[in-house]
Amino acid sequence: MSLTEIETRVLKTCCDLNDKLILNILENDRIFVYKSRFLAVDFKNGFIIIDEPSPEIPDAKTLSEGQHFEIFFEYKIFRYIFNSKVLEHTEYKLHRHAFSALKILLPQQLMDGDKRDYFRVEIPMKQPIEVKFNILDREFKGEMVDISGGGFAMKVKTGNKPFPLEQGDIIDAGFKLKPDDEMWEIWSEIRNKSQYKNTRTIKWGMQFLGKERNRNLYYYRNKILRYVTGRQREILSK
Repeated sequence: MSLTEIETRVLKTCCDLNDKLILNILENDRIFVYKSRFLAVDFKNGFIIIDEPSPEIPDAKTLSEGQHFEIFFEYKIFRYIFNSKVLEHTEYKLHRHAFSALKILLPQQLMDGDKRDYFRVEIPMKQPIEVKFNILDREFKGEMVDISGGGFAMKVKTGNKPFPLEQGDIIDAGFKLKPDDEMWEIWSEIRNKSQYKNTRTIKWGMQFLGKERNRNLYYYRNKILRYVTGRQREILSK
């Protein structure tokens, strides 16, 4: 596995901007947190240079060669994590000023910082996606808020009454990613219920059920992942 075009661009931009990062180490059931920033990346030789991490507590140990850790950072609206290790302590020059730094292993992939299996992207307001489903022969219509390869979130369309849905309920969600696409029907389970962006509007988080209920799940998921990648490109290019 190797970094995608988007992941490569994200890391390069974060290094160019010297963006902040958080480094976490798990040791003897304790998590030690350090603050640092990106300095440079060498994709050819497989390493990243970061500022010497600064611990949040005084009794945290200095990082040593071979030490494994997790890095968390944010870029635009996305949160990322990746696993790495210390390759060596080094020195880095920035604006003619030299200071201590770490050379760490370049990851093979970036993972969702929200600890999900799939990246989630928001649906653009100018291209809304309607979700249809039935409860006891009554049709309901929602508006998709975001989507990933593992599920989606939806809210009630403006002017409509809240859905009679609770955690654990299962619906056959019908939607089109694009207006000229075919209508998909994917059995999904309500996993959570929350307020949408600090409003009174309710948002339902849905998880796609497995292939035992969705025979075409792999086909749908591949299409969704392509849509997610396209939306990532749109958002990161702004």
